[in-house]
Amino acid sequence: MQNTFYAVSTGPGGSKFLTLEAVEVLKNCKTIFYPLTKADSKNHIAFDTINEVKNLFDLDSDSTFDSKRFESLVFSMTKNQKVRQNEYDEAQNKILEALKDGNCAFVSIGDVSIYSTSARISKMIETHGVKIEFVSGVTSFCAAAATAKIELSLPDEEIRIIPGDKYFSEGKIDEVLGAEGTKVFMKSARFLKEILKKVKNASLLENSTLVRDAGQPNELLVCGSELLGLSDDFFKDSYMSILIVKGRGNA
Repeated sequence: MQNTFYAVSTGPGGSKFLTLEAVEVLKNCKTIFYPLTKADSKNHIAFDTINEVKNLFDLDSDSTFDSKRFESLVFSMTKNQKVRQNEYDEAQNKILEALKDGNCAFVSIGDVSIYSTSARISKMIETHGVKIEFVSGVTSFCAAAATAKIELSLPDEEIRIIPGDKYFSEGKIDEVLGAEGTKVFMKSARFLKEILKKVKNASLLENSTLVRDAGQPNELLVCGSELLGLSDDFFKDSYMSILIVKGRGNA
């Protein structure tokens, strides 16, 4: 029987967002891979999430948590395309080797269908004739909206998911803020401070909410004018931040 590669969503962080489907799939995988931004990184949210529920694995004596093989894969998020491709190629080779022994999973924070390393790896693995499956999860922006008790949109409103750093670099933020609907800014760690200035200039600050580390013990919620009081230290560690801006700003 052909072994399967699973791209498994773990949610934005914290085991309460991990789905029952994810747990069941991981129980049936011999090897579980998880991402790191560098080899000695202490920040492995996806692994920590499943580690929090290891007792659920151990309910099945045939597939205990400690009986599984766990291996990190490094994705440095560098802008150097050659380095990035080498990292993906190395990850692919490790996964293909592990698939010889049984089903494998790659756990990824958020949902594997949105800005996910898992999706790209899966498609690479699929070209080798391997069966792949996606296991959906709670997205970071939905968790952030729930934390802030925000209705992201009415039935006739648009929601836009914006890669903040890219749009800022390309000078597109003003155009986005001048459009109707709700704007969700993700992947904005480099230019979040500058994006917030744009939000203020568009007179949308009071319609804006920022959530960092949604659902985790250190979760932080900042709304409206309080966004202007965020410290420089905050912006040095804002990777897990989601900015939600509702309404149309000044042109």
